[in-house]
Amino acid sequence: MEFENVQEYLFKNGYLDGSHSKSDIAKVKQEWKKKYQKAYQRKYKKENYRKEIVFKKEEWKLIQQGAKNHNQETKISPFLKECIFAYLNQCFVLPDDELVQSTEIEIRRVGVLLNQIARHINTSRTISFEQMEEVKKLLFNLDIFVHETLRTPKTIENLLDEAVDNDPQILNYLEQLIANKKQNLK
Repeated sequence: MEFENVQEYLFKNGYLDGSHSKSDIAKVKQEWKKKYQKAYQRKYKKENYRKEIVFKKEEWKLIQQGAKNHNQETKISPFLKECIFAYLNQCFVLPDDELVQSTEIEIRRVGVLLNQIARHINTSRTISFEQMEEVKKLLFNLDIFVHETLRTPKTIENLLDEAVDNDPQILNYLEQLIANKKQNLK
């Protein structure tokens, strides 16, 4: 749009010189607002795609629960967008608090052990081969833990195993869902 804000529009069109009534200025402001909104909508539609997805009630409940688990229950659309791109890029959406806490605990544990070893080395001025190997092992295990926890998305099999372990009744739900999908494909 030619004028980015209403004040500039009013000034360029001579409405701020004191010769116009407040009602005239209010009308011009409304006119500018309509023009601005139309221009914004044109630009938005040109730069973005809007698609509609239909979910069944059970699917929507799962999506809401997933968003809630990631502290995004009020922002479902951004959560779904994150999930889609995470899937396409084969990465995590955002780890939940439990995952982050377990990672932090593991890192702290390694830090404490390294501090103990460093304190021992500083007091005795020696380090044994076993102690060096222990440090290497701790760092190697930490690297593996962080990689597996934060960088490697779980497979559908892992997720299903965990879900069944947490609630064996989910198998009935999944069987029903699969049966419904098969029915819809016919």
